[in-house]
Amino acid sequence: QGVSALIITPVQPDALPATIEAAHEAKIPVVIGDIGTAGDFDAYIQSNNRDGGALAAKYVIDNAGEAGKTVKAGVIELHAGSVVGEERVSEFKTAIEAADGFELVASLDGNDTVEGGFQAATDMLSANPDLSVIYAGNDASAIGAQRALESAGKSVADGFTLIGFDGSDDALALIKEGKMSA
Repeated sequence: QGVSALIITPVQPDALPATIEAAHEAKIPVVIGDIGTAGDFDAYIQSNNRDGGALAAKYVIDNAGEAGKTVKAGVIELHAGSVVGEERVSEFKTAIEAADGFELVASLDGNDTVEGGFQAATDMLSANPDLSVIYAGNDASAIGAQRALESAGKSVADGFTLIGFDGSDDALALIKEGKMSA
């Protein structure tokens, strides 16, 4: 009641048509944000996910490199088949693999969740104790990775680089607390 417009970021775009039809029957415009589209929406706004991944890689290359030492990096991907997730990590991977002094040692599915990010980061850190960079395809996975870092006795304050993607309130709070890099 009293809704002027809907802005939706759908996890499952295939479920949108029924929502859009109901909104349109009530003369409510529908704007889709970022993830995907289906149905007769009114507008679509999307992040430049490829540029976001490239910016994350630039941050890592500019801030995490050490002369004469190979920096090991890991990626926490979004769920399999996520176009947005693929775009977010592809440019990051390409830039890191091309940069001198960096090695991409792991790329695991974090299933878009805090729990999945925790498990992926835990697995990466177990297999690569000298890992010093994690880039996560979303903030939930990065938050989980931050918890895994704490469990492993590692931290951003001690030189680990942890980057998420989305700018959620929880991730921004971790950045302000010095527990996440960017």
